[in-house]
Amino acid sequence: MREGDIVFQTFPSPQCKAIQLATKSQYSHLGMVLMHDGRLMVYEAVSPVRFTSIDFWINRNQDRHLVVKRLKNADSILTKANLAKLDSTASAFEGRPYDSARAYRAIE
Repeated sequence: MREGDIVFQTFPSPQCKAIQLATKSQYSHLGMVLMHDGRLMVYEAVSPVRFTSIDFWINRNQDRHLVVKRLKNADSILTKANLAKLDSTASAFEGRPYDSARAYRAIE
């Protein structure tokens, strides 16, 4: 994994099942891999919105199954400056409560 990768997985919960049904996806949760405080972390929208260690993120799924996706042109788009902007923007939302009602409206 490297900065800018998007990671997908599923958790066994009623809320995750609802997300899968609404999005018609086998995955219920995603995050973005970013360098934060000197180490690779997964930035995720849970409550609260936070940076989570990659190991903890993977281990929350009992199967330890995840999918990693990378932009085709990641090397040209995900420059050092752009990755710094992503981390800065993500940090601005860190600690905020996850608004599940707003998230559900976004997928309708």
